[in-house]
Amino acid sequence: MTMHRLLFLLALAMIMAHLVESLSASSKREIRLSRLYPWQASSTEEELGWCLERRDKQQDDDDSEKMQTVTLGWGTYHEEATTTTWKLPDCRHGSIGTSIWASAVACSILWSSPQFANTTAGKHPRILELGCGLGLSGLVAAASTYASQLVLTDHDDEVMELLSRQVLPWNHPHQVASDTHLQTKQLDWREDDKADASSTFDIIVGSDVAYYFYLLRPLMDTILRHFDQEENDDDQLVVIAGSASRESQWDLYNNIKSGCYNQITDQQDPPWPGTTRMLLYDLEISEWMDDDEDDETIIPNNYPTEGVVHVAVLVHNTNGPPTQLTNRDHVATKEDEDGIERSF
Repeated sequence: MTMHRLLFLLALAMIMAHLVESLSASSKREIRLSRLYPWQASSTEEELGWCLERRDKQQDDDDSEKMQTVTLGWGTYHEEATTTTWKLPDCRHGSIGTSIWASAVACSILWSSPQFANTTAGKHPRILELGCGLGLSGLVAAASTYASQLVLTDHDDEVMELLSRQVLPWNHPHQVASDTHLQTKQLDWREDDKADASSTFDIIVGSDVAYYFYLLRPLMDTILRHFDQEENDDDQLVVIAGSASRESQWDLYNNIKSGCYNQITDQQDPPWPGTTRMLLYDLEISEWMDDDEDDETIIPNNYPTEGVVHVAVLVHNTNGPPTQLTNRDHVATKEDEDGIERSF
C-alpha cells in the first residue's frame, strides 16, 4: 500500500468518525410537546397553551443529578411566544413522586393564562401545594400570582430531598419572585390533625392527589384545616386536577359539591360552602423526539402523538364568583360525568 493511499484512508476514517460523533451528538437530547385544548375541541381549534419538555436521551440508574427543562407558553405554540422555563431533576428511575404527570402539566399551562392571573391580581396570595412531587405546578402558580408565600408539601422522602437540594435553588429567585417566601414541608394527610392551625392559605392546589379512594377523607380534612375557618369575606380557592377517567377524582368532586358520609364521625357531612365546578380539558402529548440543539423550534407539523389525556380540574371557591381559568372553560355536566369511561 502506497503512502498516499494510506494517508487517504486515514483521513477518510477521521472524517467518518467525526460524522458519527456529530450524528450522535445531535440526538443526545430529546423533546416532547404537550398541547392543552378545550374539551372536545374541533380539529381546527387552536390550543390554549403548551408545554415543551427537554431532557437527555440516555437513561442511567443514578440520574438524580441530571436536569430537564420545562418551557411553558400560553396561546399557540410558536417561536415568538411569551414563555417561562423551569429546571427540574430528571428522575426517570425515581419514585412515583418524581415523575411529571399529565395533570401537573395541564395545571402548569393553566396557571400561565391571563384569566387566572387576573383573578389574583394585586392579592399576593399564600399558596399550598399538596402532593407536590417536583413542585412544577406550585412554582408556576406562585410565579403567575406573585404569591407572598408558597409551601410545597409531599410525603415522599426522595421528593423532599430533591426539592431542597435542586428544585428551589434552580428556580428561586430566577423564575419565582425573590420576595416570595418558599418553604418545603413533609406532610402525611392522615396525620395532619397535628398541623399548626395558624397555617392557612388563600389557594390550595394539587395534581393527581385524588388517586386512592381511602385517602379522600384525609385529603378533604387536610384542605379544610388549612383554610381560614373563621368568618372571612375573602375568597379562598381549591384547584385539584386529575385524570377525567379516574373514579376518585369524580368522588372528590361530588363529596365537596353534594356532601358525603364521614366514616370518622359516622355522620353525613354537608356540601362545602361556596361553588364547586369540574372543568374539562384535553391534553395532547407527543412522543419523545430527537432534539436538534441547533434549531430549538424543530417540531414537525405531523409529529407523532402518544395520545390525548382527558383532564378534569376541580375548582372550589369559598366565597365570590367562580374562578375562570381560561376564556374557553368547559364546565362538566351530568351528561359529561356519566359519559366519560372510567378505567380505575
